Amino acid sequence: MPLQTQVTNKDSPHHIQEPTFASMLKRNLKQTPQKPKNPTILVYRKGTSQNNTDHTTPEKKNLEVILRKELSCKEITIKNVKPVRNDGIAITCGEEKDIKALLEKIEKTKSLKENVTARPPAKRHSSIIIYGIPNSTPLEDIQEALKSNANIENSLRLRFKIRGRQPDTSHWVFEAPAEDFYHLKSIRKIAINWKMHGIQEFYHIKKCLRCQDFGHVVSECKCTKPFCGFCGNRHETHQCRANLPPIKL
Repeated sequence: MPLQTQVTNKDSPHHIQEPTFASMLKRNLKQTPQKPKNPTILVYRKGTSQNNTDHTTPEKKNLEVILRKELSCKEITIKNVKPVRNDGIAITCGEEKDIKALLEKIEKTKSLKENVTARPPAKRHSSIIIYGIPNSTPLEDIQEALKSNANIENSLRLRFKIRGRQPDTSHWVFEAPAEDFYHLKSIRKIAINWKMHGIQEFYHIKKCLRCQDFGHVVSECKCTKPFCGFCGNRHETHQCRANLPPIKL
């Protein structure tokens, strides 16, 4: 008896196609439009600061005093002001025209031009991570290895270190311009002091240590009760006893 095969006609009006998991997930996923970033300018104080009698940082105090004296907040729309490294402040405005107005004010006002300098934030490059470098290795040896063994012309800026898996080792995270980044990513390994070390792209991902979710940190978390990062129950991670033997009563 010949084997009968059942043919399903997808064009038939009686055919019902079951939704896949991917299609349901895509349907439920909320597409939030990305908001454009407000323009920001970095402002620093020129030269040395005067002595002050209070306990505030001198450079920061004088910088804010100068801006407050010569520049009114009514002239520009300011969305945010926060301190940055090297005793500067980052001023975020509502529109690009506010940034232009601020720069023109600094250029045309004698006291501001003599005491204040402003520049846009530097562009942030991608990061690469080099694994398992001994803690005794100086930065100069790594920079020399990058130049001689990976043909990197300029020294890369070290961002930070992460404790390695092996004792007395660290993973080094460097900032790399686009051309150097893709080249290092493609070679995957590099020889440093006669030992091979893996290279990969490093992803800067925010993770909340309270709710264990991604995309924000503890200071931005709206969760009132914590989740354990080890067992997932509702307690602090450092209070977890899941890996400990049960208490005998």
